[in-house]
Parts: sequence; C-alpha cells; structure tokens
Amino acid sequence: MNMRKFKRRINRIIPNGRQLVIGVPFIWLFLFFMLPFFIVLKISFAEADVAIPPYTEIYTFAEQKLQLLL
Repeated sequence: MNMRKFKRRINRIIPNGRQLVIGVPFIWLFLFFMLPFFIVLKISFAEADVAIPPYTEIYTFAEQKLQLLL
C-alpha cells in the first residue's frame, strides 16, 4: 500500500478540528432534544399505577443484570 493512500485513509477516519468543533455542540443538542422523546417512550410502554411516578418501571437491575419488563 502506498504511504499517500494510507495517510488519506487515516485522515478520512479521524475527524479534524473543524468537525470536532461543530460535532460536540451538535451531539449535545441532539441528546437533550431526544431526552423528552425517550421519557415519553418509556411512559408509553409502562403500565398505569397509583403511585409516584404514576407508572411502573419497565426495566430493573436484578442479580447484576438488566431486565426489561414489556
């Protein structure tokens, strides 16, 4: 493999400074934009309950394992 081709391939894989400067705030905004949707999705799969919060948990940690209760 040619060294020039190798450097081009590495430069395509590793983000440069401009991509990092734009990418970090974009990821931050995306996470906080999606958070309410994930909360609503969790509540929509849960069952109603007379408690606080007014729905049952859909996941639990038991015996060091994550269990989904759908």
